[in-house]
Amino acid sequence: MKTVGIIAEYNPFHNGHLYHITEAKRLTNADYAVVIMSGNFVQRGTPAILDKYSRTKMALSCGADLVFELPVQYATATAELFAHGAVSLLNSLGFVDYLCFGSEHTTLSDYQKLAQLLEKPPWKFQELLKHFQKQNDSYPVARSKALHAFYAKEQDMDILSFLSKPNTILGIAYIQALLRLSSNIIPVTLKRTDKGYHSTELDHSIASASGIRKAYQEQKSLSSLSDYIPDAAFSILKKQEKKTFPLEMNDFSSLLYYRLNSNPPKERYTDISVDFWNRIYKSYSYCTSFSQLCDTIKCKNLVYSSVCRNLLHILLDTSAPDKKDIPGYLRLLGLRKEASWLLKSKRQASNRPSVPIITKVADAQKILSAKEYGLFEEDIRASHLYYHICHEKFGYCAKSEYQQSPIVL
Repeated sequence: MKTVGIIAEYNPFHNGHLYHITEAKRLTNADYAVVIMSGNFVQRGTPAILDKYSRTKMALSCGADLVFELPVQYATATAELFAHGAVSLLNSLGFVDYLCFGSEHTTLSDYQKLAQLLEKPPWKFQELLKHFQKQNDSYPVARSKALHAFYAKEQDMDILSFLSKPNTILGIAYIQALLRLSSNIIPVTLKRTDKGYHSTELDHSIASASGIRKAYQEQKSLSSLSDYIPDAAFSILKKQEKKTFPLEMNDFSSLLYYRLNSNPPKERYTDISVDFWNRIYKSYSYCTSFSQLCDTIKCKNLVYSSVCRNLLHILLDTSAPDKKDIPGYLRLLGLRKEASWLLKSKRQASNRPSVPIITKVADAQKILSAKEYGLFEEDIRASHLYYHICHEKFGYCAKSEYQQSPIVL
């Protein structure tokens, strides 16, 4: 019996995700696919366009067997911390054999080469990185330039082109996390068949999530998306329209303004610089929306996604996790009945989950440490805020997290 792990957001679930699950199982000869999925807020620093339970049901309807939630601290963090949290959870399960990720570049040795260097950076690379950071480049740009300079004499790899793709960055971060954890999980790459993570074109049956979100925002019509979303997932999306779909960052604008106007404690947000705070307070009073504030604050050394994440952390009152920590629990969002035996306590100790699995929110405080329960409470607060906005926007009353059970198909 083999199991493949997938890390995803499904924002929303589309044909490319169906292809990923199907091909991941085929390439690894896996019997089961386990997904670690972002909850109601995602890595780009925005709310998910559709609630996590609907996205879970989409995934289970299209080939996933178990879906767990990535805690909001990690789901809204940098690529490195996002990957660290998700890979840690897969590793904690004890029975995951492979991690399959999609990317434009599929030569695994290139990922491993850069991951090993970044995990244990030599002195020369560190000096190059400092040099480029002093030029006020953002960290991702400075890192790309430093790697390019470090490997300047090697002709077998175009570093700048390689690092220009978001999925490549995540792929390196996944392998770094596997190295850091000394994990036995085997990484596998899968060639992306769309035009890329940021592409907004809908001229192929497999389109990016960005393109699908953009198309809906422009046309306000679900029918225009039906060719790009599997039938099983599309019926769920259609059912949730004007209930928990679509939510956008600007739906949270008033709440963000309130948080900023309440003088939030700066010391809580250790990843937010003094310069960033100064830019916020010069701008927020005359910006009328979340997105306008992000556009106003961004600059050469503060990329748009980083600005969004920092503002979202303030809104949700959560901070970036420590790279030395790993999530101390698994929150089960849903499963297929035939995969339930994977979670049974009678499994051998060597492939049994090493952290508690939360299936009922009310039980969490009894089985988690105070520190882990504090992290879990952040997930609950974030979800309740998300559902409050659903009610404010659509008049829809979603279940409380204390009433919601895992999705079972």
